[in-house]
Amino acid sequence: MTMIFVPLMAGLGAWGALLLVGVVFAETGIAPAFFLPGGAMLFAGGLYVASGVVPVPFVPLLVVTVLAAVAGDQVGFALGRRAGPHVFRPRGRIWTTAHVERARLLLERHGHHAVLLARFVPVARTFVPIVAGSLGMRPRRFVAWNVAGAVVWAGGIMLVGYFLGGVPWIAENTALLTVALVAVSFVVVAAHLLIRRLRTGHWRAPVTLEPVPARSHGHATLG
Repeated sequence: MTMIFVPLMAGLGAWGALLLVGVVFAETGIAPAFFLPGGAMLFAGGLYVASGVVPVPFVPLLVVTVLAAVAGDQVGFALGRRAGPHVFRPRGRIWTTAHVERARLLLERHGHHAVLLARFVPVARTFVPIVAGSLGMRPRRFVAWNVAGAVVWAGGIMLVGYFLGGVPWIAENTALLTVALVAVSFVVVAAHLLIRRLRTGHWRAPVTLEPVPARSHGHATLG
């Protein structure tokens, strides 16, 4: 998806800022949108604003994008709380048990810190808020880690892109850098799929999801 959305943002001019905010919100808040390239869009967004490809003020866009990241996780968390144990039921070919299982394992290993850490892991940043809600994480604690993660992830990556976009050579070769970003993304995905194929003999790694006991709403299992 990087090869579609990053060049599209560059071609939309000022409207590319709206696309950036929409992708960040959707990827972090809507389960079927887990495939969106939020991290690449954040970096490219900062780069494009600094170089003038996306002619909008940087600070307001930075603030709005961070807020979109916060709002996205809150939506996912609310959906998880509402769905409860039903989150752990198989969802088919797009939303698989593997996605939910990886999110749950991340929460089990890192606790509340997983809400921040998952920001930097594609797919996990979509499903960790949902699973955290379904497991009953305390809302106040989730909000705290959600805001911290949004500032570090969205704010940090955009700032890196923005400062690099201020380098004259980089600002003059944004088209080349866009191609490089797309190429790197493609190579990473291809290498991941190839390694999985060699290890398991399948393009998609099988996973067995252990049943999760039902809980009544209002009783947290992950405080």
